[in-house]
Amino acid sequence: WRLRRAYKSGFDVVHVHTGHAHALALLAGLALPQAPPLIVSRRVDFPIKGGKLGRLKYGRRVERFIPISYRVRDVLLAGGVPAERMDMVYSGVRPERFAEVSSHCLRRELGLDPDVRLIAFIGALVDHKAPADLLAALERLPDRVHVVLAGDGPNLEDLRRQALGLRLRGRVHFLGHRDDVPVILQNADLFCVPSRMEGLGTSVLDAMAAGVPVVATHAGGIPEMVEHGHSGLSVSPG
Repeated sequence: WRLRRAYKSGFDVVHVHTGHAHALALLAGLALPQAPPLIVSRRVDFPIKGGKLGRLKYGRRVERFIPISYRVRDVLLAGGVPAERMDMVYSGVRPERFAEVSSHCLRRELGLDPDVRLIAFIGALVDHKAPADLLAALERLPDRVHVVLAGDGPNLEDLRRQALGLRLRGRVHFLGHRDDVPVILQNADLFCVPSRMEGLGTSVLDAMAAGVPVVATHAGGIPEMVEHGHSGLSVSPG
């Protein structure tokens, strides 16, 4: 209702960035004679849901869609959104965030020896980002290789239980939500993206901007950044 009242003050355009915001913006404009044009940035590669809700959310009430990768664009096309109502615009990062070198030592913070190798994961701890796959791979690596997980999410406790396994005990470090991504990347030897679905994955761009080698799955929009053997190593999801 607050958004609906705000519409009446005469906005020229409303730009939304999540599925929840997309639904709210549509509802707020229903039956208004002068609802402002709606622009939707689509950031995930989940299939579009059908039915009345899908027809409402992806119908003519949205002026333009902005998929953040060609993969997301393909999902929208498959869901019935015509190409002429889309403009593909990649998400970006600010490289200058990584120009300043920090003296913070993540190994010292975690009580690790200087020769421990750190693999970084930065993102939500959810099924489609597959951090459990990364921990399963860690079991096959030497004991001096550790993983740091920066982020939070519904899979946290399951991952903690997985990390108590014999080969993983003491080698997985849960950092929680962090605002110092440049510091984490400056201390990482490798950045890993094990996602099974991914709209684009701007954490990959962060790692590249920080000069950290990337190993990622070729899921979603990731192959549009990671060219196997050139800008990283690419593997199958799982």
